[in-house]
Amino acid sequence: MLRSIILGTTAALTFGTVASADLSSMTWDEIVAQAQEESELVWFQWYFNDRFREVVKGFEVEYGITVTLPDLDSGDLGLNKILAEGDRAVGDVDVLSIPGSRADAVDVADFFMGPILPILPNSEDITDQAEGGDWEGYAIKFWGNQTGIAYNSARTDFETLPQTVPELEAWMEANPEMLGFNFENGGSGPSLIHNRAIVKSGVLGSSRGGPIWV
Repeated sequence: MLRSIILGTTAALTFGTVASADLSSMTWDEIVAQAQEESELVWFQWYFNDRFREVVKGFEVEYGITVTLPDLDSGDLGLNKILAEGDRAVGDVDVLSIPGSRADAVDVADFFMGPILPILPNSEDITDQAEGGDWEGYAIKFWGNQTGIAYNSARTDFETLPQTVPELEAWMEANPEMLGFNFENGGSGPSLIHNRAIVKSGVLGSSRGGPIWV
């Protein structure tokens, strides 16, 4: 189809390239018309494929474009395919989802259509910044992780829970070592005890993932 599009988690979304496609001279309606004429699109999306296959059904009905999502288990698989097809006039990837932090892994101007951001409808509500990566308008952030704070009802009353950031800061000061949060690039599983032991023992160190207590 078109040169690849990039999507950014946190993922960034991007379009692949075709030699004859110059987005800077096309309106969004013209891009949609070309896509409808070609009638099919391959989206390399590496997580929740089953869910996205259901989501795109509405897109397929509205635009008459068939969307194929291959089975992938890594964001780098799509990126590696784009890099491998760098010398081809037309590649197999039309739309690519990629971790936002991978912006420095590729020269976006060489591999992706764009900048796509200024052409998109409602572009003022969209960002090309994802996970610390700057996609220079060639990719947009389309997915973000959610954050929630849980509390132990046996130790904290619902009525006294902080509702704003300043209230949370005041609560942390009044309740030292009572708040835990997931460390960057980690999860809440195996290293919970490890991090807790570091804080309680007073031994300085670092760990990968899991709640660290303050």
